Amino acid sequence: MWKRLLFWKKSEEMRRIEEFAAQLGSDFFGKVSPQALGDYFQPDRLDKKSRKHIEKEIQALALRISQFKALHKIGVYGKARLHQLFMERLEELDYPPKAVRELNKLLMVKSP
Repeated sequence: MWKRLLFWKKSEEMRRIEEFAAQLGSDFFGKVSPQALGDYFQPDRLDKKSRKHIEKEIQALALRISQFKALHKIGVYGKARLHQLFMERLEELDYPPKAVRELNKLLMVKSP
């Protein structure tokens, strides 16, 4: 019986992580276009205003991810799963894979 309850808890936690990662990716898509994110990681491709807007959105993402991790107390596996699902969602939305990897590295550093 205990194994069944532990399995249910884990699957509930994974479902929560999956929903959060999908929502996070969709929200980011509404604020930063795939082209703009790709240009952000290449020097001198964006004007100051656009760069500042993207930096603000990245800071907001890091804050949301940190709050989610703290609130739900997900473990190392949960954190890795969250970042992986977020990357997959951005790639589904046609963000450049290189930019997605760079963004994920930034987010992992800013939201331990």
